[in-house]
Amino acid sequence: MHFIGPCVTIFGSARFGPEMDHYQDAERIGAAMAKLGFTVMTGGGPGIMEAANKGAYEAGGYSVGCNIILPIEQKPNPYLHKWIYIPYFFVRKVILVKYSFAFIVMPVRCNKCLYNATIFVSHNDNQFTI
Repeated sequence: MHFIGPCVTIFGSARFGPEMDHYQDAERIGAAMAKLGFTVMTGGGPGIMEAANKGAYEAGGYSVGCNIILPIEQKPNPYLHKWIYIPYFFVRKVILVKYSFAFIVMPVRCNKCLYNATIFVSHNDNQFTI
């Protein structure tokens, strides 16, 4: 993963569809990050993750996903240039944080808000503002 260039990680829910405002916002943000020269990295799944990857992909940028291995649902979205499969949520979050220069947190389900904040606080070595 360290050869993919400077990254911006975009976090967000898998539960938003293309017709929703948050999906469309994530698509525009992904495109804007790609136009600035950043690789857009997400969890690689549907919803906000797909939208951010789609925006980057269609803007001519590089789009990467760190996909979690689940028995159902989570499959790589079609807008990824590269993806990896991660068996554990914590390892996935560490990778999403380790290779990024910035983070954008889009709407997520409430239980994931605490999870994301916990990962940032436990992994944060004062290089990032939360």
